[in-house]
Amino acid sequence: MDKRFHNGNGDDYAHFTRKQVADDAHDVVVRMRDLYTGAWLGSGLSNGGVDMVSFRQHYPDDVDATVAFGAPFMVPEDQRFLAFFDTVDAACQDRLEAIQRAALGTQRAAVEPAVMTSVADEFGDTFDRVEPARAFEAAALSYPWLFWQYFGTADDCAGLPDPATATAEELTSAFYGVTSIFGTYPMSDAYLSFFGAYFYEVQRSSGWPALPRAELVAEGLIPADLVDMERGLVPEGVTVPEFDAAENSSLEEFARLGDGIAFVYSDHDPWAAGAVTPAPMSGNLRFDVSDGNHLAMFSSLSEADRAALSAFLETNLGIEIP
Repeated sequence: MDKRFHNGNGDDYAHFTRKQVADDAHDVVVRMRDLYTGAWLGSGLSNGGVDMVSFRQHYPDDVDATVAFGAPFMVPEDQRFLAFFDTVDAACQDRLEAIQRAALGTQRAAVEPAVMTSVADEFGDTFDRVEPARAFEAAALSYPWLFWQYFGTADDCAGLPDPATATAEELTSAFYGVTSIFGTYPMSDAYLSFFGAYFYEVQRSSGWPALPRAELVAEGLIPADLVDMERGLVPEGVTVPEFDAAENSSLEEFARLGDGIAFVYSDHDPWAAGAVTPAPMSGNLRFDVSDGNHLAMFSSLSEADRAALSAFLETNLGIEIP
């Protein structure tokens, strides 16, 4: 389902709240209910999964079951995410950090201009809100995060170059191949325009993850006040909102204690550091994909978990799943 403000529609961000997003979903159900008279399932990925849980909280009778994939429940600068990098393959994480430090330090003079030339050639991105050097640093800060979010297989780890012996071209390729994943470069004007509504959400209601930056700052590799690509910047001309801690806490509690919601997370997805663990007495369930990343779906689950999730859906939807 399209989402207001994210799609360019919507002018007054004061009205952009979780309740408004839920209201829009409710309006769709009301208009379509007479056409689709069977059971209804609400499903979403990442922030969309959080939206579907919020929709269920505000309109519990609109759908019969909810499945949220990779949905993080966070507070501002959420420190739980720092520990994620201790849970993944240590040798691979060490290699990622070595590439990160080389890109920001010893090899920066070669890697940064090569990366920004590729950005200009491939995307035509401009950097008026955030200067190119700061955008490069933000991309480097998130480099290990992005690798685990979208890659992270044993083959991906094996393909990482050793900065001690790699050429500047090899380092640039490894760095750019990960940080250009969005089809526009982190913190570019196009990136901030595309994700501006999301950044408003994280600062108003969703929260955002803390990234490991203390050592990089101490080593002089990035400035202490670097704006990272998880918190980002709200759209130009829009007032930075006050975070609604009460609403945030209420939704997280509902996710733990509610009924009829299944959560699917992945071991190698950094967003899973914000995973919900349903209370034993709740009617919600959680499933975890071994070695999966942020794009893991139903088919990524083990055979046993697919059967368990199917049984959960059959019970809540009142149908038989072939």
